[in-house]
Amino acid sequence: MEAAYKTSLDRVLRETLERAREREGYAVCPAVKIGNSIYTLIREGDKLTIAEKKGVECGLARGEHDDVCREVLRAACVGPEHVGRKLGDLERRLARGGLFGEILAQRHPTVLWAKELDRYVAVGISDGIGEDFVYEFRSTRMSYGGLRRYVLPVAMAQANIYAWLFKRQRWVVVIFLCEDLKLYRW
Repeated sequence: MEAAYKTSLDRVLRETLERAREREGYAVCPAVKIGNSIYTLIREGDKLTIAEKKGVECGLARGEHDDVCREVLRAACVGPEHVGRKLGDLERRLARGGLFGEILAQRHPTVLWAKELDRYVAVGISDGIGEDFVYEFRSTRMSYGGLRRYVLPVAMAQANIYAWLFKRQRWVVVIFLCEDLKLYRW
């Protein structure tokens, strides 16, 4: 399959990492609705700013949240709503995962890759790829016990598959737990 595209995984990953270094520090701006107010969250590096609340910053890397940041993160845990239309339960869960992926996950380049396995093709796109690791991010509303029992094994298995697919020696799994608004790293 690689020959069909006339390129190699190593070359694609090397070029992706080089391009990512050129555009570090960009901001992502999803919106969270609390009551009748819609807040725009802006992320730059490990700093999260709430656009409508001047001077409010959350230190994401250290897990520091003041009351406003905590309120916004809790609202996102309940479920982001798109303005003008209600979301179903599955859509809300997917939107919540996407929102937390945008505002809390570490920024690493990523690439879609496929590998033939007999009659099958394994396709993967991890949440991030570093020089020697793959990065997988999840968020959950489960308790810490549920996270350890149900979410973590699946995230680790997925990261393990990505490590094999992208020829990386290790993986990093980070899970945001809505219950205590903390990031857990394995």
